[in-house]
Amino acid sequence: MEARKTDITLKIEKEHEALKQLMNTIIQEMHQPIPEDGFDAWKLEFVWRLRDFRNQLLKHFELEEHGGFAEDMLRIKPENHTRLKELEAEHQEIIDTLDGIIAALKALGCRDCDQFPGIRAQIEQLLKRLEAHEAAERDLIQSTYLQDFGAAD
Repeated sequence: MEARKTDITLKIEKEHEALKQLMNTIIQEMHQPIPEDGFDAWKLEFVWRLRDFRNQLLKHFELEEHGGFAEDMLRIKPENHTRLKELEAEHQEIIDTLDGIIAALKALGCRDCDQFPGIRAQIEQLLKRLEAHEAAERDLIQSTYLQDFGAAD
């Protein structure tokens, strides 16, 4: 039996798609060639892009935690409680990691500094973690709304 998705769940799914697009933009910008004489301007723009991404993540996480999504998941399937708490804890860990990346990028002095490849790798790891996090949320939505009650005899 399939439960009908609520407006908040549909909004969350739409937000997941918007975040995916932002993540793709970040990856593209991060791997564009950066001229040595334009590094400071690039760095400033990229820091701003990451800050915008951080703000979008905060809004998205607020919607999940306090906008009715968690309540829907619990109302329909109360056994989601533990998984929701785990996902909620990941929200702060993701934000903290992103804050560290932004700070490291701001402190970076040049394009060819030894730290730059490590920062790129951290961004890629963070985005992969966020993809896995969003996939876990989609799985939670699917398992909540597509409950299998078995076949009638």
